[in-house]
Amino acid sequence: METILIGTSLAADAIAERLRFEAGLASDGGYRLEIRSERRDRWEFLTCQFATPYPLTVETTRAIRHLVADALSDVIVERLEPVWLDRVVERNYGYFGQRARREIARLARARFYGNPEGRPGLSYLIARRSQVLERLSDFLERHGEVVVDGFLRFRMKDYVQQLEDAVDEAVDEYLSRREEEELIRFLHEVLSSRKPRLPEVHVLVRQGGSFYLADGRHRQLSQELLVDMGVELGEETEVVDLLLSALLSVAPARVLLHGAEHLDPPALSMAQGIFAERLELCPGCAWCRRAVFGGRPSPT
Repeated sequence: METILIGTSLAADAIAERLRFEAGLASDGGYRLEIRSERRDRWEFLTCQFATPYPLTVETTRAIRHLVADALSDVIVERLEPVWLDRVVERNYGYFGQRARREIARLARARFYGNPEGRPGLSYLIARRSQVLERLSDFLERHGEVVVDGFLRFRMKDYVQQLEDAVDEAVDEYLSRREEEELIRFLHEVLSSRKPRLPEVHVLVRQGGSFYLADGRHRQLSQELLVDMGVELGEETEVVDLLLSALLSVAPARVLLHGAEHLDPPALSMAQGIFAERLELCPGCAWCRRAVFGGRPSPT
């Protein structure tokens, strides 16, 4: 009889279920698995006894321990990994509010798994499971017991560090987004408090990011007029910052944006947040299509 002790603070039922499943698949080896569970505070210890109809050999012992490693690697990757990520958020950033922690965990999963849905793909699962299985198999060849939490923390430090890094990067992204949202809200309030200097402004964004401002009759707004309205023009100013500054200074009642596809998505999102219902996106009119050929749009 081969006995292996497994300690865990998480998913003990899932581990036991997976062990029984793996033992069933290996029934041709004559294994009969009995699992006893003992609870100690937040820990649960599974005593797994594999009975065989014949004396144990080195090969049989190795096969049984590989079976256990196989079952544990599945549970670790599929069930414990997301929970560990949430634990990192709670442990390292518990001072954030509950909603903030949920959002940080969501961003961390998206970073860790490399997709917006925050779910592991098949290729990821295969590679990660192989990595965990290799180290578990090596560990169980020399030990008859394993505490899953300790194994992850001390035997797979690089694995846990990747989770930590994903959470730290998610916090940076969360704070950056929050700062941007606060800036958008502030600028929207500034815009709402200003009296419109023009009823309508057309913004044509060309490929490469340069832009062209025109009034409601498609006549270009001169630099002199923009300066008179308080727009600060400078060579070192970023194009997007200059555009937003100009529109905030003019505070038009209506903004028609042509060539929105030439703006970076974050810049477009910021413009939409600031100008809200004042901003309209042109689907492609005759006036702005002329800019495709590099010429200055002419009045229609």
